[in-house]
Amino acid sequence: VAEELFRKSLLIRPDNPPTQLGFARLLYMTKRASEGDKLVDSVIEKHPDNTGAYYLLLKKALNSGDRVGAITSLTKIKSINPDDIYASYMLGMLYLDVGKIEEARQIAADLMARKPKHPAGYRIDGAALYQIGDDEAAVEKLQKSLNGMPDLSGFYLLGLASYRLGQLEQAISHFQKALDEVPSHQPSRLMIAQTLLKQGRIDDCIRQTNLVLEQDPSNANAHNILGSAYLLQKKYDLAMAEIETAIKINPDLAQAHLKKGLFNLAIGKKQQGEIDLANAVHAAPEILNTRLLLATYYLRQHNYPMALQRLEEGLAISP
Repeated sequence: VAEELFRKSLLIRPDNPPTQLGFARLLYMTKRASEGDKLVDSVIEKHPDNTGAYYLLLKKALNSGDRVGAITSLTKIKSINPDDIYASYMLGMLYLDVGKIEEARQIAADLMARKPKHPAGYRIDGAALYQIGDDEAAVEKLQKSLNGMPDLSGFYLLGLASYRLGQLEQAISHFQKALDEVPSHQPSRLMIAQTLLKQGRIDDCIRQTNLVLEQDPSNANAHNILGSAYLLQKKYDLAMAEIETAIKINPDLAQAHLKKGLFNLAIGKKQQGEIDLANAVHAAPEILNTRLLLATYYLRQHNYPMALQRLEEGLAISP
């Protein structure tokens, strides 16, 4: 019915932008992108400053995971209307998502200068500072952003920065506030569990992890954390069962391979331990400490060619 009404409206007013874009939105929803693109292109051709057309292209790009297309649309919207804070904010966050830290910080600086009372610029800059590891500065900016934008992502990022600073009680508080916003947010609950584990509050950690597994039994990170908790309780059979489950669900979970390898080496299963450490390096070749552990193992076995090979591979990744 909606499609029929749109088509009748376009027969009467074929160049009406709201009708064209409304019909294009319907066509995108019904998987007829090429037909929708023609309508959007028609609007842009005759009304190049129509931000609605670019917002529709933005939504289409985000739905398909096309970050480059999304950035292109947002850049155009921002050039048409520099005061569109939402477009600037989304563009800054997308730049962070694709690793363009400096571009994101430029947008943040512009927003903070022109809109000093708006939280968007502080949020972008706080997220950027967290990405480059400046956690103290990140905490300051994120806290400022939360004054006007108290949401899940802000509390979660602030929790992560506090965790890296070793401010564990503050981290738990921030992650709990994130859960208050969205009770089903598993990453926040898992970070609470991870923080409790670091504090040695093992039973509390297990309770939080089990809450995640009740919601999602296939969460590999939850099984991995639970395995770590059982290791600290010296419940080795339970620990290895959880770590094996984590690896089965996500073979690329480097931490699980590492824990399994160290455990097997500790109980004298050297060959299996070596395989596990090698799997950990393969899963996350950029992590230095895991590679050094494996190289050290080879050195202790007087297997110098393999030690050199692993170290040279690491240097090839990052001098």
